[in-house]
Amino acid sequence: MDNDLVINTKTGTPVSPGNFDQTLERLVADAGVPRLTSHGLRHTAATHMVRHAEDIGEIRAAADLLGHSPDILMKTYAHAVPESVSTVTDKIGRRAAANPGRSKSPLGPVS
Repeated sequence: MDNDLVINTKTGTPVSPGNFDQTLERLVADAGVPRLTSHGLRHTAATHMVRHAEDIGEIRAAADLLGHSPDILMKTYAHAVPESVSTVTDKIGRRAAANPGRSKSPLGPVS
């Protein structure tokens, strides 16, 4: 049975959240690594998606995957944005420097 699942049981059905958490807890304990929860994994994945999103389309896609609106996603994961904002402003600066004649506003000078 193929349900297009990332994680499934041996028979191909969805894994219940409780069973997933119990299995994760056992695997983490067996590996001797610091405590890790499914909620922590979700938060880490969301932070990486927001931090590395290159445009609003990728932010919207991350929000859809997580079941959030883009607005809620950005409020929740705002800590991941400053690095992204500087990346965007750096790209804008490089494009403007590479095309000085095209960097003027069609509306005239901005004061």
